[in-house]
Amino acid sequence: MKKRTPPGPPSLEYVERFLERKGFPKSSGTLWRRKYNDLRNNAIERGRMCYLSFGQYMSLAVEAGLRKPSDIGRAKGKFQMSRVGDRGDYIKGNCRFLTVEENQQEKVDSGITKIGAFKRSKPFVAVSPTGKKYKSRNLVLFAKKHDLHRQSMCRVFLGERPHHKGWTGKYTDNQKEYSQ
Repeated sequence: MKKRTPPGPPSLEYVERFLERKGFPKSSGTLWRRKYNDLRNNAIERGRMCYLSFGQYMSLAVEAGLRKPSDIGRAKGKFQMSRVGDRGDYIKGNCRFLTVEENQQEKVDSGITKIGAFKRSKPFVAVSPTGKKYKSRNLVLFAKKHDLHRQSMCRVFLGERPHHKGWTGKYTDNQKEYSQ
């Protein structure tokens, strides 16, 4: 049996011509191409393959009523590429755009994920400027409670910053449930 290979990234010229033929502004080519390439790269990072061509990707976007790349994202009300039942590779017939909320609900309904972000959260240890240690796994709530910037603390935990407002810390491999 012949092994299937995913399509390569499209050239910007191809994307612009394609968009122009479909009635999209040619100037949005770079952004649509970036969204498509992000999908391909994220699929690979999660151990999946993306066999959708750029044309198939855009057909699904049009079918969902998307007219600009900024309609796609992780924020509330934005759209995401979703696999049916969140299973299998990204192939024609197994994908469609859903809102973030619809995609999350489908994962909960199918039993793939628990409600909330607990399954995706990472346990960490944070050290306050006074030296007190805190163990948690919900960085959003922890940052709000201690008046910290979540993304800055994430960079501290990843070793990309030495501290944030005097706080230090790191992600841990310990999967025990921590308090917030």
